[in-house]
Amino acid sequence: MFGSKNLIVRAAVLCCLLLASTCLPAVFAASADEPTALSELSIGSYVNNYRLVDHNGDFIPFYKFKGGPVLVSFMYIDCQGPCHLINQSLKNLLKSLSPEVSAKTTILSISLDSQNDPPARLKEYGFEFSGGAKNWIFATANVDTINSMVKDLGFTYKKTKTGIDHLNRLTLVGPDGKVLTHYYGVDYNPKTVEQALADTIAGRGVTAAVTDAFNSFMLFCSTYDAATDTYKVNTFFLISVIVQYILVMGTLIYFFRGKLGRLTSLIFHHNR
Repeated sequence: MFGSKNLIVRAAVLCCLLLASTCLPAVFAASADEPTALSELSIGSYVNNYRLVDHNGDFIPFYKFKGGPVLVSFMYIDCQGPCHLINQSLKNLLKSLSPEVSAKTTILSISLDSQNDPPARLKEYGFEFSGGAKNWIFATANVDTINSMVKDLGFTYKKTKTGIDHLNRLTLVGPDGKVLTHYYGVDYNPKTVEQALADTIAGRGVTAAVTDAFNSFMLFCSTYDAATDTYKVNTFFLISVIVQYILVMGTLIYFFRGKLGRLTSLIFHHNR
């Protein structure tokens, strides 16, 4: 009888803890998790030969860049903050690259707003960051092409009344057109990216660093503040994520505390 009551109590506690751990961050996770998941699923896929229009008004096929690594970002000129920060980071990255790596690397910044970002405007805007560097191309395409391309690359964006909401991300595409990895946020570590570029050029595999994983997590827990032109940690969401994992771990410890105690005892006696 008492065993049955204990079982019911444990089951009730488990349900409450799991429900709390699931619901607490749900409001934020619903909007933030899907873009990140779609982004990661694109790794390993191949980019099709899309027809783009560069900042000189010339049509260029994406396969033109085959043979060397390509850093792809999506942006638009009237973007209020993030796009400027991404391009500034790419400017710093380009300056820091060794001549050998830079000579074989292409930076491709693609506007999501072809209607308002014609080649002439892209050229003027792009020069502010690229300084006329031949291996940094600002381009755009028609709506259908853009939508197909962002799907290939696992990118997400949505037009709103005030502009375009989009994922802040840089993508490394290999010499064969394969999506290798993504860098999230608006500020990219030059050494990390250059090492990935060098590995790609040398035919070695590309792996994400621990710092990249941490930056991705912090971006997931951050929101953009237009007033300060920076990303700020969403404290409530960050705390809710921490609480979620504490509740889950607490649940596991509660239900397996007897086995953990016996295991600890066995290890203690064995060491003696």
